[in-house]
Amino acid sequence: MDGMKIASLSAWVVKTDYTGEVWPAWSPGTRWQGTQATIYEIRTEDGLVGVGAGRGAPDVANDVVAPLIAGRDASHIEPIVRTIINGAGGWAAVTMVCAIEMALRDLAGKRAGMPLYRPWVAHTDRIRAYASMVDRGYTAIKLRLHSETIREDIAQVEAVRNAVGDRMDIMVDANQAQEPGTPGAE
Repeated sequence: MDGMKIASLSAWVVKTDYTGEVWPAWSPGTRWQGTQATIYEIRTEDGLVGVGAGRGAPDVANDVVAPLIAGRDASHIEPIVRTIINGAGGWAAVTMVCAIEMALRDLAGKRAGMPLYRPWVAHTDRIRAYASMVDRGYTAIKLRLHSETIREDIAQVEAVRNAVGDRMDIMVDANQAQEPGTPGAE
């Protein structure tokens, strides 16, 4: 497509302070007072802008990756991703690569005149919401399990099932447990 050539890539870090402290379940024993993300912006020759966010080293993106992808067709996403992986630190740069791919896909959606989700999940216009408020019409709840033992996690699910009965589906996110360093991980 004309105009889909990459004119520039720029990256910078945005920091946000929380109004209070956070003790995240996915990082036991730590306390967070803020967060940060790296913003990646890709501009095409015709002025279209794609944005992605994640982690990564903005200096590597600006100094190493930007010259690698300048002039490339932004619609050739997979070859650009391979170029970045091969030229900017291999899979060690995966968080940066994912955010840059997000910016490229944002460009593709904008070029097609569609919201970002549409090229990826064209089969539905609705996404099921979940919350612990059955009285407000929600029909699903999500639990984040991270107890000291699996037995405690199972007890938590059983307690919720007993409380809500069959009125709600229970989803479980166990990705914050059983990692090295998580209390009780084996």
